[in-house]
Amino acid sequence: MRSLLFLLLCAFAIGFVLDAPVLAQSDQDEFDKRIEATDFTDPESLYELAKWAMANKSSSKIRAQGRGYMKEVIDLDPNHAGARETLGYEKVGDEWYLAKDAAKARKKLMKDEMEGKGYVWFKNGWIKKTEKRDWGKNWEKDENDVWMSYEDVMRAKGYTLYKGEWLQMGENDRKAIEFHRKMTGADILVVSTPHFRFHTSIPPKYVVQYTELAEKVYDWYMETFQVEEGRRANFFGGPVHIWTFETAQQFQDWVTTYSETYEFDDEDKKQFRDNPSGWLLGHKRLATIVAEDAKDVENPLLHDLGVLFLRYNILGPTASWQSEAMGHLVEELFSTDKFGRVNMSTRSKYANGGGIAGKDYNTKDGRPQAKGIVKARDDIPIRELSQQTLNSLNQDHLAQGFSIWEYLYTKRLPDLIGIIKSQRGVKANDMPGVVDGAIQAGTGKSAADLEREWRDYVKKYYR
Repeated sequence: MRSLLFLLLCAFAIGFVLDAPVLAQSDQDEFDKRIEATDFTDPESLYELAKWAMANKSSSKIRAQGRGYMKEVIDLDPNHAGARETLGYEKVGDEWYLAKDAAKARKKLMKDEMEGKGYVWFKNGWIKKTEKRDWGKNWEKDENDVWMSYEDVMRAKGYTLYKGEWLQMGENDRKAIEFHRKMTGADILVVSTPHFRFHTSIPPKYVVQYTELAEKVYDWYMETFQVEEGRRANFFGGPVHIWTFETAQQFQDWVTTYSETYEFDDEDKKQFRDNPSGWLLGHKRLATIVAEDAKDVENPLLHDLGVLFLRYNILGPTASWQSEAMGHLVEELFSTDKFGRVNMSTRSKYANGGGIAGKDYNTKDGRPQAKGIVKARDDIPIRELSQQTLNSLNQDHLAQGFSIWEYLYTKRLPDLIGIIKSQRGVKANDMPGVVDGAIQAGTGKSAADLEREWRDYVKKYYR
């Protein structure tokens, strides 16, 4: 067997050695044919010959001849870009330079051009003589090392200075501003971010704060809950519109004015009437917030963002307590005024009560409330919690739901991600069953196991 293998290897090696000259001769014959067919007075014809020869892999002699022909192409046409680039030249201005000389040539050309335009070299960059005295730490250099003022930098990034604040307004935003003025006679700001479009009359400084906050929460959610890149890029298929109003009457007037624009149906209008403090329509990519003071926009905005992200991630209905819990979690993590006023609340219409009932819920009080529920054994099974509609949730439900979500986020984030992904796209004919199934699939444990472990967590960590 070894002898046979040795003979085969020898035969292969001999064949390779004998075949090499054959290949080289074959390429030489092809080269000779191409030379005969080439018009040596035509730079393009000669260029094709030279290019073929320089790409030959079997003969260094053919490659060397090809390089010589490529130089002849330049003799015929000094500006032949293909030949110049093949031989390592770079064009600077109207002249060709070898790579080793190109950088120096570019620097000289830039110097001549900039000085001709009235610029001087200053702090490793170019600046107009007349602007040199205005230079400051907020100035930035562009890709050509030209100093730009802070104002020019912001305008180049698409920002507009409005009442002392830089706001990112595009052409579509300006059209929306004009449309609103035409429809109502009133002025509002319309400002876009990569994933949201704000329509508001609050002071610009708050607009800057909230637009930055919305994108910050977006980044946190997508990264923390491991949302796939493709779904991040196609967030709701377009920007989510966020409207703010100072009064419920302004809100209701807006519903009438924009009914055609947003194609509101009777159910949408009913939700708006029943929820005068604002309502979220995920299927319309729309959130509305009523807050008399601009500072009070932050928490409902954060709450709505949490609900939006969860619904988008699940791609379908969620149990009311799950949506509220995610909204409350986002409020707790990102609110800048957690203890100055109620920082988490839901206002909804009781199923049989007629009128709006305020259901204030604050994480500061929520933890001792959750602990009191557990201690008194007043908590209810997750299956029963999942049966509650938004209109039926009370403070105890909110406290329990939030504390379950907070426990999973703090101590068992992979399980929380698993629950969300397991619930994705599941039809909600039986919401309690959907949630129980997602818990089982996402954690590998039953809802009863989760309830028991959550109670232990609340008893140990909540005060």
